[in-house]
Amino acid sequence: MCAALGAAALSLLCACASTSSTSRPPYQAPPTGAPAAELVGHSMVATGLPSRGSVGHVSFVDGMETSSLSGTVRVAPGVHRVGIDCFVKKPSDAGPFHFNWDVHQVAITGPFVAGQKYYVRCEATEGETARIWVAESPDVQSLPQGFNSVCTRSCPGYGY
Repeated sequence: MCAALGAAALSLLCACASTSSTSRPPYQAPPTGAPAAELVGHSMVATGLPSRGSVGHVSFVDGMETSSLSGTVRVAPGVHRVGIDCFVKKPSDAGPFHFNWDVHQVAITGPFVAGQKYYVRCEATEGETARIWVAESPDVQSLPQGFNSVCTRSCPGYGY
């Protein structure tokens, strides 16, 4: 009985996790071996959500939804509009072992170059303001030349 209930609960959770609330069509990356740029984000499969801080990942490419669990997303060379979700951990009134996540999102548009890696960055700053960007190396603090970003969801202080 317990095993059956557990299996039912697990299948319900999996169905919820795979069902999009945005109803966007699924994104199809370029075929393996085809020229592509890589957007390197946080893999929730490999590491889960962090115990503190913030995490960013690619949520859509040109209006098509990526897997919420993917860490790296490949795009064909050219100009694309990419959605970056930033999950920012914040304290909860329920106690020290409870927390909430705020979700912030920006849409970044720019010319992606084949063979180039773009690193998804999401940092929590003062209070609930998040800063979200993509960079051409892990330690760069600004968008590549020719890129721009627009807040699309939850932008307190607009720290982008």
